[in-house]
Amino acid sequence: MLHITNGDFASQRIRELDIEGGQLAWSDVLHEGPVPGNLTLEEMSMVRASFIADCGWATNMEAQFHFQTRDAVFLSAANTGDVVLWVTHELYDQLHMMQVLAWYATEGADKAKPELVFIDQHLSPDTPAAAVTEAFSNRRQATQDDIQQAYQAWVAFTALNPRSLESIAAFDTRLPFLKAGIERLKHEYPDQQGISLTERHALTVLADSVSAAPYELFGNVRLKEVVPFMGDASFWRILQAMTESAQPLMTCDDQARFELPGLYQHADNFNERRLAITDAGRAVLAGELDWLDEHVIHRWVGGVRLQSPGCWRFDTNTQSFVRK
Repeated sequence: MLHITNGDFASQRIRELDIEGGQLAWSDVLHEGPVPGNLTLEEMSMVRASFIADCGWATNMEAQFHFQTRDAVFLSAANTGDVVLWVTHELYDQLHMMQVLAWYATEGADKAKPELVFIDQHLSPDTPAAAVTEAFSNRRQATQDDIQQAYQAWVAFTALNPRSLESIAAFDTRLPFLKAGIERLKHEYPDQQGISLTERHALTVLADSVSAAPYELFGNVRLKEVVPFMGDASFWRILQAMTESAQPLMTCDDQARFELPGLYQHADNFNERRLAITDAGRAVLAGELDWLDEHVIHRWVGGVRLQSPGCWRFDTNTQSFVRK
């Protein structure tokens, strides 16, 4: 039996409770970076490894080795029908669940369906043992409907056009957290003022304070999420874009460059830096400025490459995708 979780902390908790089987952390921030459609698992892993290396989170060799090893362990278990997929309520998990179940709809269509464990809280060393063991005892085998709906959601997520994500709200699904996860994903697209919900949270926190250290800001932004899903490494990249823009929405140490922590350790005095909102940031929050009038955006959400001008946005008034 192979237990697939979102990351090392979740796997650690299962191991601590002596639940039978091995553990495999899927470990991919699919809410960030390119996730193009119509790729095999091997092809997608090559794309994702390249992105991880480009972010400076691992060397290219380390990233490629991670994905090759992960996929080999998964495929071995899938061939014998011994896969258990743990799914929490956060967006991070919804995306890896979609990817894994979509594999069973395509490359793994002839394999035995995996078992699904749903748990409505973060799975970490602090998760109560009773909650983990109860969730495991209530596991069930994925149905063909589960697999098809996860596949449809994966196709929508990896598509060139995000409008197909809107159809997921109408799903009649037994996958309990899928629709809420996709709803949160929509808000990582720029809104009418050209910022994502994560960026809006960061500006809102700074608007209520003189300044904040990076980890202080990260913690307060997590408190604004109904279900936090983003790790600090992804958050630092967002702050970097907001400080180094032609129209910065925040400043770092009175215009110093917001240098990201190093590959194996934090940059010197990283958390001693102070971040503050700019007048432009306040204007964006007030609805008086469209950041993308000045800022050149270069990022991905699933299969959509966001580039200004004319990038896709999620209009929070109409709850629909538009191009502007």
